[in-house]
Amino acid sequence: MASKFQSSVFNGSDSLVTFHCLACKTSEARFYCDECLNVYCDSCVKLHNQLFKDHRVFDREQECTCPLTKSTMEILERCSDHSDERIKHYCEDHGQLCCDVCIALNHTECSEVTLVAESKKLPSSGDVQQLSSNIKKIKDQLNKRQESAESNFQSLKEKINQMKAEISTVRQKLNVELDRLENETLQELEDLISTFRDEITTNRDHIIDLQVKLQRLSASVKEVCMKNNDNLFIAVEQCKQKIQQCDLFLQSGFFNDKFYFEFTNDLDNHLSKRKGLGRFEQPNKVISLQGKSEYMLKTDKRVGDFCSISFLPIGVTLALDRRNELLLLFDQQYKYVDNINVPGVLYDMCLISTCEVAVCCDVKDRHEVHFYYVKHMELFKGEVLQLPHSCVGIACHQNNLYVRSRFALYHYLISGKLVKKLYENEKNAHWGYLKGNTCAVNLSGDKIYLINESNLLTRSTTDGTILSSFTDSELCYFTAVHVTPGGQVLVYGKSRNKEGSLLTIIQVDHEGKKKLATLTSEKDPDRDNWLNLSFNCNTESIIVGFGKKD
Repeated sequence: MASKFQSSVFNGSDSLVTFHCLACKTSEARFYCDECLNVYCDSCVKLHNQLFKDHRVFDREQECTCPLTKSTMEILERCSDHSDERIKHYCEDHGQLCCDVCIALNHTECSEVTLVAESKKLPSSGDVQQLSSNIKKIKDQLNKRQESAESNFQSLKEKINQMKAEISTVRQKLNVELDRLENETLQELEDLISTFRDEITTNRDHIIDLQVKLQRLSASVKEVCMKNNDNLFIAVEQCKQKIQQCDLFLQSGFFNDKFYFEFTNDLDNHLSKRKGLGRFEQPNKVISLQGKSEYMLKTDKRVGDFCSISFLPIGVTLALDRRNELLLLFDQQYKYVDNINVPGVLYDMCLISTCEVAVCCDVKDRHEVHFYYVKHMELFKGEVLQLPHSCVGIACHQNNLYVRSRFALYHYLISGKLVKKLYENEKNAHWGYLKGNTCAVNLSGDKIYLINESNLLTRSTTDGTILSSFTDSELCYFTAVHVTPGGQVLVYGKSRNKEGSLLTIIQVDHEGKKKLATLTSEKDPDRDNWLNLSFNCNTESIIVGFGKKD
């Protein structure tokens, strides 16, 4: 009679499904004859029972000694490390099943090695049931991982298709632009040819006229000479004047390289320097800092109280000096170049284009956004927007301005038109005074990041909905937030440890929900006036500005 353990294995085993009826060879075997040592399906077992009424037949609900399949035996007995060897031993010291090769290589010094066939350490039915439960649990987890992997793979395929569609759209736009450039260039050529054609036609007609008149005068002179007429003097003088006109025309050099021109293609040189139609953003790729350099922003003014900094893609850096009410221009080596007066209490600025910034100015009843641009390494003032509310933070995405007051967040167009109020603090709670840029927009323009002293808020730029709220135990004071050209979200602030105050930069995921890394954390060298973050896309470096007390 079979043991309880064998019955449990038989009842719970998936391997029985691999048995086929030995009579019909097709249907699943569900019965086992202890006398014939054969398995039968539902139909064939009836014929068997009619022929052999005294044989003992077992079904799945009964104890039996149903043999394991050959494939199952191969799986169970084959050594995982040595596929040609069978498992014969069990090492108590290592808790491993071993073949002869395993014993020879790794277990010669083990004290507890027994033959599996002689082992009396058989698991109980409870152990087998627990094992089955664990297998099911692991299989469920693996299935979830597989489903997640399949989902991620499908999302990746959809993202690739989306990217291909976007690239195709860019190509189509480029084709449209190339068509436009071609048409404008051809039109310029036609205008040029038309101008030349008109000049050539006019001068050709003038030449013909001179030739005709000169021929007539020449004939007149000959006729006067033959007839000895008193008009000889007049004829000669007119000929001289006409010859002088012809000489002046010939000396004008109208045809001397006048119509020499070539087509110069400067687009090839520009395109050859590009690595692609665009770039692929990886907002959650952790930035790795490789080194540090320090620069002193020296000017011809007294020490400034810097409140904001921006790097312009044209290769210059702008710093907002609140104390002196100045916007300062520095070159690629951070040497002072120029400044321009910005009247009012200065708070923040943001990049508008490759050479233009918008600056927040706020004092008493005057709330303004000033536009400034750089041209030939000089600063120039542009338009000024008048706002009906305070202006202490600003961010820009394409044609959209996001202006932060002390109590609310507003969406404007660059033209100054109000789109909507995106968010207002409950009970007009003050967001807190900060030195540094207090808001930033992600590259796709659908999220805006706002900071106060203690947290980072992520909001939708379409309706102001709170998407996430981030706090960090490492930062006790938030100062600035910045989005790099690669889409990474950086937060700058102060943290503390046993040694004192630290200046810390952390990277947050693009959802604004969790910290990805602490990029740097250094001891605060007695610096109190903080400047916001910026990113130098030319040198792939983070710019952190602040002012010393001296």
